[in-house]
Amino acid sequence: MTVGEVWGEQGAAGAGAAVTTTPSRRVSVMHATTVASRTRGAGRLKRHRSVERLQQAETRTRTNKLHTIATRELLRELVDETNFSFHELWDMVNHFTDVSDVTGSLKVELFDKVVRDHLPGMATAQLATKLFDLMDADKSGSIDFPEFCIGALETVGCWGVCCAG
Repeated sequence: MTVGEVWGEQGAAGAGAAVTTTPSRRVSVMHATTVASRTRGAGRLKRHRSVERLQQAETRTRTNKLHTIATRELLRELVDETNFSFHELWDMVNHFTDVSDVTGSLKVELFDKVVRDHLPGMATAQLATKLFDLMDADKSGSIDFPEFCIGALETVGCWGVCCAG
């Protein structure tokens, strides 16, 4: 096999390049090609593993945050305190985990964004602030998951009474 056969008609350096066919040149070109392809493959593998590790770390972080926000026991207590089913609360806690900050709570600025995203056209800064004040039962300046659930129930109940009359 010649270098011309390895590289095709264009040669190792591109179209119109002169190709030597000495045995030592053939081996070094073939070796360089093999090393380059292995290096590219190793680079892709390293990037793939890095992405996998990052995804696993994000999953662990989200799982830890989820357990910080609400345990199964808390969800069972909330089932008793509210009229939400366990599955409704589970959906709520998963969504709350996605929108809350790293501490697992919502500050007024983040709550405003969530309200605007979920109530487009109806949401104003005043409405978000009023809802926040209603839900922040302990007046700590942040809403945790139980406050959110009870506040949501009271708000929906309020709207039901207001709309019924």
